[in-house]
Amino acid sequence: WQVMDYVLQDVPHVRQRESWDCGLACTWMALRASQGQLEDLEAAEAYQQTCSKQGCGTSVWTIDLAYILATYGVNHQFCTKTLGVDSSYAEEPFYQTEFESTAHRINSRFSAAEKSGLDIQKRFVTLEELYDHLNVRGIAIVLVDSNILNHNSSQQCRQEVSRFFRFSCFCCFHSMEEHDDLPYVGHYIVVCGYNQQMDQILYKDPAQTEELSRISTSTFEAARTAHGTDCDIIMLKMQT
Repeated sequence: WQVMDYVLQDVPHVRQRESWDCGLACTWMALRASQGQLEDLEAAEAYQQTCSKQGCGTSVWTIDLAYILATYGVNHQFCTKTLGVDSSYAEEPFYQTEFESTAHRINSRFSAAEKSGLDIQKRFVTLEELYDHLNVRGIAIVLVDSNILNHNSSQQCRQEVSRFFRFSCFCCFHSMEEHDDLPYVGHYIVVCGYNQQMDQILYKDPAQTEELSRISTSTFEAARTAHGTDCDIIMLKMQT
């Protein structure tokens, strides 16, 4: 595999509207980047209707995002270490609300995935593979632990999140705490590049006002492999 000094794919930045819809905002970013003609109000309204049809309410899982991409005919690959719901998550505060009904819905979606044409693989995507994917006009929707991602961000970033908290993802608020013993809080981002010389991952964060966010590769790896993420990642290609 070959790593370039700097790679950045052009992905439009979309802010999430609610505390729970970061995944839907990331999927909308990915769709606009991969298809290129979804910028008008009619397209946005149609997307909202598509999301509503998923039946996920405010509990959006990665499998829901994969189904949305499939609805739009976008070729993608969903990689995860768990095909379904990890029963141990019932003890995680982040997942406890209506866990049983949500688990039933998610497991059913996994069972129907192959017939629905989804490409789901039970495997871990290495950082090297992610780099290779980014090198060929690829982007990725990644599930991370927001408390890890943001706890190690710069003071300037933390101040910016605090300033715009009313419009941001609730998970960023938790990261203001100055201690490490924080519970898992799931959050989706769109990885769109890297800076090899600075050892950074470049990404779009729907909870942030900044067009482009940066994080060290070590923090990114810790955030995306934390307990609760299942190492979920959806990889897709940009419009050629």
